[in-house]
Amino acid sequence: MKTILKKLVSAKFTIFLIIGLFGLVLNLISFIGYNEFFSPTFSSFLAFSTAIVFNYFCHGRFLWQSHSPQNFLLQRFLKFYSGYSFSMVINVSVVYFFQDYFENILFLQVTGIALGSLLNFFISRLSFMGVKKLITFFSFNFLFYCYYFF
Repeated sequence: MKTILKKLVSAKFTIFLIIGLFGLVLNLISFIGYNEFFSPTFSSFLAFSTAIVFNYFCHGRFLWQSHSPQNFLLQRFLKFYSGYSFSMVINVSVVYFFQDYFENILFLQVTGIALGSLLNFFISRLSFMGVKKLITFFSFNFLFYCYYFF
């Protein structure tokens, strides 16, 4: 039973990563396209939203196997989108605040995506662990990295 569960979780995680990779590629390609018509900041927002819609449908279809005709429920979609809104704020902010200092706007988009993803991870961790355990987690990791790198 444990082996079957482990394989199932592993397969789900692999599908999750594949969807995320395709979402990242879609985000970057659409960012380049939107940037031809809009400001980099608005293009970042539109590219992010495009990738989230793609991820939502792929999660429903391939990750959670929801083949129902009601796959797109507005309430479910809004929850999904709002769950990623922290990443969007970071992503758009990075592009907005640094676009005048970098020639390569695509680099800023990738940086914003990476920083937003980290923030989402920690917010998710906070929601499941609570503040006290999160502080312990940060302290342990900080000490580990200090020891490892210095």
